[in-house]
Amino acid sequence: MVQIQTTKHFTPHFSNCTRGTKTATSTYSAQAPPPAAGRHRRLRRSTPFCLPRTIKNGARSFFSRVIGTFQPFAYLTISKFQASDCSGESSSSRIRVNIGPIHGTFPAPAEVKDSVLLVQAQPEDTVPFLKGNLSLPVMNGLIMRSSMSMTKKFWEIFKILIHESEDLEFAFILESAFVNRPRVCILGGGFGGLYTALRLESLDWPDGNKPQVVLVDQCERFVFKPLLYELLSGEVDEWEVAPRFSDLLSNTDVQFFKDRVQSLHPSDHFQMDGAAVSHSAGIVHLESGLLIEYDWLVLALGAEAKLDVVPGAMEYALPFSTLEDAHRVDKKLRALERKYFGMDSPIRVAIVGCGYSGVELAATISERLQGRGIVQAINVERTILPNAPPGSRESALKVLSSRNVELLLGYFVRCVRRDIRAGTSPEFTDDEAVHDILEAHNHDRFILELQPAERGLESQVVEADLVLWTVGSKPLLPQLEPSDEPIGLPLNGRGQAETDETLRVKGHPRIFAVGDASAVRDRSGKLLPDTAQVAFQQADFAGWNLWAAINGRPLLPFRFQNLGEMMTLGRYDAAISPSFIEGLTLEGPIGHTARKLVYLIRLPTDEHRLKVGISWLTKTAVESTALLQNTITKMLS
Repeated sequence: MVQIQTTKHFTPHFSNCTRGTKTATSTYSAQAPPPAAGRHRRLRRSTPFCLPRTIKNGARSFFSRVIGTFQPFAYLTISKFQASDCSGESSSSRIRVNIGPIHGTFPAPAEVKDSVLLVQAQPEDTVPFLKGNLSLPVMNGLIMRSSMSMTKKFWEIFKILIHESEDLEFAFILESAFVNRPRVCILGGGFGGLYTALRLESLDWPDGNKPQVVLVDQCERFVFKPLLYELLSGEVDEWEVAPRFSDLLSNTDVQFFKDRVQSLHPSDHFQMDGAAVSHSAGIVHLESGLLIEYDWLVLALGAEAKLDVVPGAMEYALPFSTLEDAHRVDKKLRALERKYFGMDSPIRVAIVGCGYSGVELAATISERLQGRGIVQAINVERTILPNAPPGSRESALKVLSSRNVELLLGYFVRCVRRDIRAGTSPEFTDDEAVHDILEAHNHDRFILELQPAERGLESQVVEADLVLWTVGSKPLLPQLEPSDEPIGLPLNGRGQAETDETLRVKGHPRIFAVGDASAVRDRSGKLLPDTAQVAFQQADFAGWNLWAAINGRPLLPFRFQNLGEMMTLGRYDAAISPSFIEGLTLEGPIGHTARKLVYLIRLPTDEHRLKVGISWLTKTAVESTALLQNTITKMLS
């Protein structure tokens, strides 16, 4: 179906030619002619040059008929307009780009001068010189400029050039089921976000009702966080625990955008529950300028380390929750290992927090440093792993004791400061090798002042070459626009979005929340922990409930099934306490092997599982061969 779009003066705000939102754009079906008399209104030209009207209209008609033979259609519209800020003092030439549900504005390249380029194309199927050039990924960054250049040359073949008009512009838009499909936008590519997208992809959808899924994350890699500790021990490679989204989603219809979320403008607070309707439920603003219009939204941005609660922690402590954090800690350890090589002074590492992350870090780093370092773990409670099963806690205490990890229990950190007697940090340099050499000879030593949390303990001062922070987190939620009360997200005391039992944000029937940014409670009303296991199960329910909501089916209440707890305790050591066998704890090499097998099964896709499985088997074979050779050599010597 061909549509005519009429627009009076583009503005720097979004416009939507296929949805029911109220904008400056009017869309008329070819079956119902526009109210103006005649087929089209005459355009007032801003320059004297124009092709004869009959030739131009004939070429346009021919092109529309030719491209009308291909289905389904995606459309791309590029046009130029003047954008000004809210004060009206500054103005810049901008390019508006519309493709499916994606809308964005970018600075106008020099190649687009006084003309308005209105393009419709079918990039996915049988137009050879368009295939791969006008698909959704070209919306990212600098690639957009080459797309504009290619599009302009393509239109010059048909000699169709529409000049700017002072009062009216129009374009033919090719409508199809592709444009009218439901739109699911997922913010965040962690366990909750990525696995929700993959769950949606795996479900069976009625004809024409499969949603277009858009996944947005600020990083290009998915991070399997439970295996980050193996990066420090050298057990795994980066690609195994942090595959690229482009590789994971290559065989799916999910569109990935590497971008940051700037703000969220929901409009579903006035809608009733039920199946999807034609108009959108809100718009996501990205930092690149893209505006993503959605019918359904999934908040899965996770959480970040909260270091601003203790003076000096932000400046001198390192968190351990992202791939970048793992690389930063590994780099610091390598620098310290070079500095103290051959010296009697040990490397001193202080770890704040003795939950799962703190204990796993203490076990991994103490094994890596062996006799060259002293690891101290600080916890405000009088025990480690207060929420862990007794068997896991006992296994961890046994391993930490065997590696001489000093436990400072019942203390909280009052402040972190730099030891003025120590050397200074190296100056910034772009050369990583030079930076490592400088850091090996000049580094800060830090002082942690500890205050007792209970009576009977005395204050202590701890010196450390490296301070790792594993306590406290801050949920990541997008800023709302406008920030008025009626559309605000309900938050709990920790800053998490309050959800109902179906994982929908309260007061927003079109928004789901999963992972660390969501406040989900069990049947007793207790808040569920922020773990990968919870996010993994939430993603399964969120995907199903999105399917049910889009197809007008009843939604399922989320029920968390605690399958047990797992943690690494070193290169060949781990502890597993399955919930279905009370009192059982697998530890040592058996626990280590079982843990890796479970996580291998939990990896996102079959292709990635296969590649990682082969890699791990190869490494195990090589290590076993080397161990056998060493054993034989010792026996013969």
